[in-house]
Formats: sequence, structure tokens, C-alpha cells
Amino acid sequence: MARFEGKVALVTGGSSGIGRMLSERLRQEGAAVVVADVSEPTPTDVSDATSVRECVDRLLAAHGRLDVVFSNAGILLAENVETMDEAAFDRTLAVNLKGAFLVAKHVWEYSGKGAEAKLLSGVPMHRQARAEEVVAPMLFLASDEASYITGEVLIVDGGLMAVR
Repeated sequence: MARFEGKVALVTGGSSGIGRMLSERLRQEGAAVVVADVSEPTPTDVSDATSVRECVDRLLAAHGRLDVVFSNAGILLAENVETMDEAAFDRTLAVNLKGAFLVAKHVWEYSGKGAEAKLLSGVPMHRQARAEEVVAPMLFLASDEASYITGEVLIVDGGLMAVR
């Protein structure tokens, strides 16, 4: 039996990069995966509360449950503070910070109705890693193998934090 057989997962930012690989791996391991992304046929903008709520409502209507949430949507701008314009900064905060908040808020509302969903945030930072190096620990944290792990931050950065 696959690790995620019978589970329903929501992956924000799941149309490209780490999110896409994560979605593919979850499907391979038996999960029904809903991708929330602005580039999907039914787009979801995680920085917009109505868009996030409608996404969660559609997911629940289609699947009746939600087991795992990966708040992965994120924008990485390779600009420094001197050259970044305010609109780009605002959009980055709206997606990376407000988006994670809105997903957690609307999933939490659902979870408060008796469901237990694992909410995991995997917004990539300014570093280089192969997608599979980031996805493997995410899958572990969402699996039953990590059922006793809660309230922890797993830093997957190739040791970058240890040398700073």
C-alpha cells in the first residue's frame, strides 16, 4: 500500500518546480492531489481570501475530506533592496506571507469541523537545491511515519543555516 493511499492533498504553487514534483510524488504514492496555482485551468491566487476559500470549497465538494496541505506557493525575486520596486515587494509579501496565512486560515476553519489536516509550508528560499531534496522531507512530514512530529521546523537548506 502506498504511503498516501486514500489521502487528499492540497498543494499550493503546484504547477511548477518543487510544487509540481511534490504533486507528482504524492500521486505516485496514492494521494488524490488538488493543485492550487494561478496557472491552473481554475486559477487560485493564494493572496486573495475569496480565491483560497473557493479552492478549499471545491476540494471538499469533490473529495469530501482534506488530509495534507502543502503551502508551497511563493515568489522569489533575485533583486536587491536598491533595485526592487515597491509593487514587486508588495506582491512577494502577498503571495509568500499573506498566502500562507490565508491557506492556513481557511484550512483551519475546515479542520475545526472535526477533520485533521497536516499543514506544511514549503516556500523555497534563495538557495539552490534539487527539487527531490526538498520534496522527500516534505513527504515524510506528511506521512504517518511522522505522526508524532508536531510544531517543529525542519530546515532543508544543505546546512546553510549551520554556517551562518
